Amino acid sequence: MVAEDPELSDNIGDCFITVEKPKRNFVAESLYNEVLYPVCSHKIWKEIDGQKLPEALWNYPILSTDSVFRERGKDWQKWCQAGGITMPNDLDMQHFSHMLLAVEAAKYDQGITFANGYMMTERDLQDLMVIPSHGLETGDNFYFVYKKSRARQPEIKKLASWLQQQCGERSY
Repeated sequence: MVAEDPELSDNIGDCFITVEKPKRNFVAESLYNEVLYPVCSHKIWKEIDGQKLPEALWNYPILSTDSVFRERGKDWQKWCQAGGITMPNDLDMQHFSHMLLAVEAAKYDQGITFANGYMMTERDLQDLMVIPSHGLETGDNFYFVYKKSRARQPEIKKLASWLQQQCGERSY
């Protein structure tokens, strides 16, 4: 779910959030290691609750996003592999270009998708249920990046602290 990392330059910005550590002259503070969890609407969860998981999931449309692993259905394949689960060949799998779109579809009872803790706000959790299961590490590690020469600036330190607090609060 990551766009290309920005060009690290004063002409572009004072600080950045990236998934790659810069090579030199920058400080990179770890913010968040992305882990995805399956989510669905409360309506679908009420139908699934008490049934055997993950088998019950396959009775609903599976919402896959191309933005994480850059390949259709790869998110669900990797989740199944990580849990030692055999994914059925005849799934009703719908494809979305971005996780935000799939999450919105899941809110409206359109199926089951993945979301990460960073994207899930309190409001989202009112509309969605995190399905009890293992997580899927995507390998994307997010960093707050700024020039070493600006490391002592109060504004940079304050922003770094706030970002770390926000990211720490957004895990399942």
